[in-house]
Amino acid sequence: MTMKTKNRSLAQKVFTETCRGAPLELKYYRLWEEAPDGTTRYGIAVEAVCNGEETRTEVPDVTSLREEIDQLLRKLARGTVTPESLREVIEDSL
Repeated sequence: MTMKTKNRSLAQKVFTETCRGAPLELKYYRLWEEAPDGTTRYGIAVEAVCNGEETRTEVPDVTSLREEIDQLLRKLARGTVTPESLREVIEDSL
């Protein structure tokens, strides 16, 4: 399915530490795209910044329900899910 426009908005920001005590900033984004048939599909992106290095992972097209993606974003932020584990966590939650 080809999507028209990809949008993102910051949903949550979490400051924590790595297991070695380094400061870690995690940002959780709601992604959304409008499909050609007019439906909106939501996904998630997570960015992590630690010691000046940034990593990012996106999982598009998770659901068509805004409430469902917002609930998942809150859970990810509470669990301080990182970009490295995002895909696995989302697969386990669906």
